[in-house]
Amino acid sequence: MDKKGSNLVIVSMFFVFLLLFVTIKYNEGFTITGLATANLGGSGLDIQDIVFVKLNFVRNDVPVISSESFFFKDDTIACFVDYSSQSNNDFDVGFFTEGKDDKNPDVLFKNILTSNLENIRCDPSTTACMVSYDVQSSKIGNWNCFVKANDQSVVSNSLRMKNRAPILINDIQDIYLNVDGSYIGSPINLNDYFNDLDSSNLQYSAFGHKGIEIAVGNDGVVLFSNPLGLEGNQTIKFRAFDGEVGGFSNEVIIYVGGSGPGEGFDSICHVIWDCKWTECKDGLQNCIYFDKNNCSVPKTKPQDLVRSCVVNAQGVVAQSGLVQGSLPEALKLNPGGEKLSAVTGLNRILLIVGLILAVLIVISMVVLIVYKVYNKDKEPLISNFGNESKVSIFSKLNFFSKSKTGGVVDNKTISTEDTTQKIKPEDSKQLVSNTTELNDYIYNAISAGETDDKIKSDLLKAGWKQIDITNSLDYVKLKRFVDSKIKQGAQKDNLLNLLRSKGWKSSLIDSVFNDLHIN
Repeated sequence: MDKKGSNLVIVSMFFVFLLLFVTIKYNEGFTITGLATANLGGSGLDIQDIVFVKLNFVRNDVPVISSESFFFKDDTIACFVDYSSQSNNDFDVGFFTEGKDDKNPDVLFKNILTSNLENIRCDPSTTACMVSYDVQSSKIGNWNCFVKANDQSVVSNSLRMKNRAPILINDIQDIYLNVDGSYIGSPINLNDYFNDLDSSNLQYSAFGHKGIEIAVGNDGVVLFSNPLGLEGNQTIKFRAFDGEVGGFSNEVIIYVGGSGPGEGFDSICHVIWDCKWTECKDGLQNCIYFDKNNCSVPKTKPQDLVRSCVVNAQGVVAQSGLVQGSLPEALKLNPGGEKLSAVTGLNRILLIVGLILAVLIVISMVVLIVYKVYNKDKEPLISNFGNESKVSIFSKLNFFSKSKTGGVVDNKTISTEDTTQKIKPEDSKQLVSNTTELNDYIYNAISAGETDDKIKSDLLKAGWKQIDITNSLDYVKLKRFVDSKIKQGAQKDNLLNLLRSKGWKSSLIDSVFNDLHIN
C-alpha cells in the first residue's frame, strides 16, 4: 500500500472514532465528569462541574493550565470546582492516589468557601473555586480530586503521575585495579554518582566488561574480580535502575594490573575451550579439551568427557550417554564436530509463531506512530477539556492573589486564551540568536502551553542543536520552579539544599539564582 493509501485508511479510522465520540458526547446528561448536575445529599449544594489539571506558573505568579494529562513529583496540580448553592453550605476538596478513594484520600482541605489557605482561591460572584496542591511525594499512578459535602462526593477526571529516570550527578572517574581485582585507591560507591528525582531505591549493574567480573552491593559499592588474571584496560558503563526506568553513567576506563593507555583487553588472549571425540576404543570415546587460542591458562580447563560407544558391522559409531564430565550447552558436538541444532519440531513452530507475532507488533506500532503524527497538529491545546463546559469553568474564574497575611494584593485572572498563542516554527530562529534569547523563547513557549516535544520539534526544524535545546529546557524549568517557590515564601538556603539533594548541578543553580536576582 502506497503512502496515499495508508493515509486514506488512517483518516477513515479517525472519522469512525470521531463519529463515535460525537454520538456519546451529545447523549443526554453527558459532561466532563459524566454528571450534568450533582446534588450532594439534598443540601442545596449543586456541583455543576469538577476538573482536575496540572498548573504551570508564569511571571507574577499567574497560573496557566497545562495541556498535559500527566505530572511529576514537585509539580503543582489543581482541582477546579463550579458550584451553585442556595443555602451557602460549605464543602471539602481532596486528592487521592491509585489504590485509594474519596473515603480514604491522601490529602483533604476542609470548608473551602471559608478557608484562608494560600492554595485555595474562590470567587463568590461566579461560584467557582480552585484548590491547588504541590506534590511532594512520589506516588506513581492515577490521581483524582473530589468534592465532598454531607458524606457524599463527586470525583473528577484522572491525571497520571509518571516516574523519571535516575540521573548521573557526577562523572565517574577511571578505575585502577590490581590483577586480583582489588582496588588501587578508594572503592567506587555508585550512590555518590546517581540520584533519583522520585526518591526510589536504585539497583545498579555494569555493561561492556570482558574477562573481569563486576558486582554491586546493596550499599552501592562496586566490587571487581579477575578470575583469569588478565591485564589491560577496557571501557564500561554503569546503569542505575529504579524498578521502572534506568539511566547510564559516562564511559569509565578500567585499568588492570598497572596497565596504561593502549593496553586494551582486546589484545589479551581469550581462552576458548574445545574438544573433539576420539575413535571408539574398548567401548569408550574421549573428548579431551584444548585451548584453541593457546592462552596457557590451565586452571580454567573443564573436565574431559568420556562416553560409551559401540562400533557396528558397517563401521558406524553409535554413542550413548556420558560416563564422565558434563557437556555445556554451547559445546554439544556430534562425532563430526558440528553443533547440534536446537531448533527442531515444536521449537521450530514456536519460533515461526513468535516471528509472525513480532512482525504484527511492529506493523501495529508503525500504524500508531503514523496516526499520531497525522493528528498531532489537530489536538486541542487543553487536551483534557474537549467541550464548551470545560472552557467555561476557567473563563468565569477571576481569582484573587493573597498576601501572606491573607489580604488582597491584586487581581489575577486564570484564562485559557493566552495558551492558544502559538509561536510559529519559522519564527523561532529569528527570535533566538543566543543562549539568553533561546531561554526566553522556551520560557514564553512553555508559558503559552507548548509541550516539551512541540518546543523541541520546532527548534530542531529551525536548525537548533539538540544539546542546546535540552540545556535551555532544563534551565527554564529550573528557573520557573525556583521563581514559583520564592514567590510562595521559600527561603533561599532551604531551596538550595532541596535542589542539590535532587541532583541539580551547582553551576545551573547559581545561574538561575543570579538571573532571578536572588541574593
